[in-house]
Amino acid sequence: MSERYKHIGSPMKIRGFTLKSRFLYPTAQPHFLAGPELYPSESLTAFYEGIAKNGSALIMVHDLANDYQRKLPGFDIPHFAMWDFDDPGCQNYFSHFAAHIKYYGSMLCSSLAVDMEVNWTVNDPHAPGPPMGNPMMPSGPDEYGDVYTFGTLIGPEGSGGDLNALGKQIAEREMFTAKTIQEYIDIYVNRAAKYKSFGFEAGLVNLGGYIGQFFHEKLNRRTDEYGGSYENRCRFLHQFLGQMRKKLGDDYLIVVSPPNAFGDPVWDEGSTVALLKEVEPYCDILLSRGMGVEMGTKEECLGEGSQLGIAQAAKWKAAGVTMTIATSTPFADLDHLEEVIATGKADMIVSNHLFMCNTKIQGIMDSGKGEDLEPCLLCHACRGLSWTGDWMSVCTINPRMGMEYRARQMSEPFESPKKVAVIGGGPGGMRCALYLKERGHDPILFESSDALGGQLKGSRHCDFKWRMARYLGWLEWQLKDKGVEVRLGTPATPDMIRSMGFDVVVAATGAEPKLPPIPGADAHTKWNVVNIYGQEGQIGQRVVVVGGASSAAEAAIHLAREGKDVTIICRKNIIAHDLNPIRTRGLYNKYAHRNGVKMEKSATTTKIEGNTVFFTDSAGTERSLEFDDIIISGGMTPHNDVAMGFFGTAKQFFMIGDCRQARNMRAAIKDAYAVASQIR
Repeated sequence: MSERYKHIGSPMKIRGFTLKSRFLYPTAQPHFLAGPELYPSESLTAFYEGIAKNGSALIMVHDLANDYQRKLPGFDIPHFAMWDFDDPGCQNYFSHFAAHIKYYGSMLCSSLAVDMEVNWTVNDPHAPGPPMGNPMMPSGPDEYGDVYTFGTLIGPEGSGGDLNALGKQIAEREMFTAKTIQEYIDIYVNRAAKYKSFGFEAGLVNLGGYIGQFFHEKLNRRTDEYGGSYENRCRFLHQFLGQMRKKLGDDYLIVVSPPNAFGDPVWDEGSTVALLKEVEPYCDILLSRGMGVEMGTKEECLGEGSQLGIAQAAKWKAAGVTMTIATSTPFADLDHLEEVIATGKADMIVSNHLFMCNTKIQGIMDSGKGEDLEPCLLCHACRGLSWTGDWMSVCTINPRMGMEYRARQMSEPFESPKKVAVIGGGPGGMRCALYLKERGHDPILFESSDALGGQLKGSRHCDFKWRMARYLGWLEWQLKDKGVEVRLGTPATPDMIRSMGFDVVVAATGAEPKLPPIPGADAHTKWNVVNIYGQEGQIGQRVVVVGGASSAAEAAIHLAREGKDVTIICRKNIIAHDLNPIRTRGLYNKYAHRNGVKMEKSATTTKIEGNTVFFTDSAGTERSLEFDDIIISGGMTPHNDVAMGFFGTAKQFFMIGDCRQARNMRAAIKDAYAVASQIR
């Protein structure tokens, strides 16, 4: 371990265990790794093996003993792994799974989600007042009238769950009695013990579940020995955690998630600290989580006000909480994480994005070269791409994520270094050149303009796209650091490439914006979602943006932040409909509102005449808007013919990214990785 990262890489002792580092991987599993198997699949095992090999000391997984949920509609729970704990034919695979994690010196922690399975409530569900069953995040109209559930804007694409049905389910339950409390504890403790028998060495307990409801005076309306006085309200947690600790022994860690992890207003600082002090004799690691500021400028997202997890950890430490505190932070920067641990702000770091984006964290910490860490875009594609159709969980910048179990098989054995021409300096071309260099080939990157980046170049003019600009800067640095030859201002031609004697040619010539078939669009449109960046001063005050995908939404928000009066017209009832539905789509819609973007949703643009755009609004009414400038997003036209012109200039020829099929940066990077792995 290098001196630079000696604190985050240092081992620590907790209840007799020695954790190999200060990293904890939370319950974040790609959806598509699970098939119909009722035991850990090879794909699932390989994913978590990678996390262990990459340096995480403790790896948390969902409570996978819930195979009864496999075919339930609604939430995405059925798309995770579902295990049959009671089938002896499956149980060897659970131990096999744990052994693969232990091979790399890591420990496994199972979430324990018994609360969702039982039919009891803390309070009488038939008594006056709201039922107190399994607490879930609130939903309903936000300050702009849009409706979100779990951060997701509800629309034609689906909401992801039926909270009315959940409320009905809670109302049909019965209140805990002394007998059923013991039954519940037995179910919970036996579940944890079974995990332990398979090699899991820790379990996650949610303090916001029944423990928190019994404890909090505003959530507990009971009048028996489990309600009323402070002592009575503590009775359940001591009975529960006392039996759990006794049954599982000291060779088992109990990790707890606080009740106010998502800012529940019922839990103020005083009540939370009081609960934590009651449970800490039994528990070992406390998760300090905070969503932070995800959409905004770099200063807003990384400033002091966004460090919610770290600030919370500091408050708990100051209040005398003695458990090991593992904190989340929006920084995907090893130097910042090193400072958090070195200064005692927290004891461990919780991060899933860091490990999903990077496959070489351990090597980077050993070498001390933190600049090689790939910076997360926080696009949330790893949470899934759709509520209703494509349940893929992917990483935009790490194409290996989720395919670890096949990556080696799909990569051709290396025979000899090849001289490769990569034509086009967008993200796909840049990444392909780096992958080729990594494999030992000799790439030369040709870019016709005077700067690399392709469509990413606009991010440097847009303050809220700072993560994308940071990633572009990282790619440029990597090309220089790894010694990739880059020829800027060099329009490649087939004759030039043929004359230079390349073994392989990779065409990454990109695409250009096109106009949709709207009457008048050709005559009255000079701006698109690519060419506006850096030209804001030439754009008039009244701007109409036609289109609702993420590129159009970003253009609208950017120009509004530049002081323009912007209206966006889109056919969907949301903007940025092509982004992750669980968080990012909702963030874009809120951010557009907050920056003054006016929206005409569920509308169809019919024609453009002069400085007027005509459209049919959501009510079917014909309307019009006057503008100084109009920006129309109609998709992209691949530079397919340009790319095809290089066919035959070398023995091997490949096309990647938008020139093959206009999609997005994620697809271009995946193409780049796939092609680089095929060149032998």
